[in-house]
Amino acid sequence: MGVDLLSELLPLDDARRGEVIVWMEFTTAARINPVLGDLAQKSAAGTRSLVRQVLTGIQRAGLDLNAETERLVALLDGLSINAVLRPDLLSADGCTAALHAHLAELESAPVVK
Repeated sequence: MGVDLLSELLPLDDARRGEVIVWMEFTTAARINPVLGDLAQKSAAGTRSLVRQVLTGIQRAGLDLNAETERLVALLDGLSINAVLRPDLLSADGCTAALHAHLAELESAPVVK
């Protein structure tokens, strides 16, 4: 379920590609427009909350929920931006494969101290 939920944030089809393009333009505009800044902050916080909820379902001792939330948000952002800007290099299947691999790694990785 977590993969399906997080996949909604990726540009895996034309509709979601359009949403990511709007998100990119919006976040860029929010950097210089204080009216948009608050909404952009709420949007970013909402994404982090969603990611944290998905990660909470991973039962692994020693999982640093704060660090893994930021790491997964960065992965989702990077996949989204690259898939929109360079679809010839990163396809929808590539995005999905990277997300699956990351979550599988989190679920099975040994704890390193």
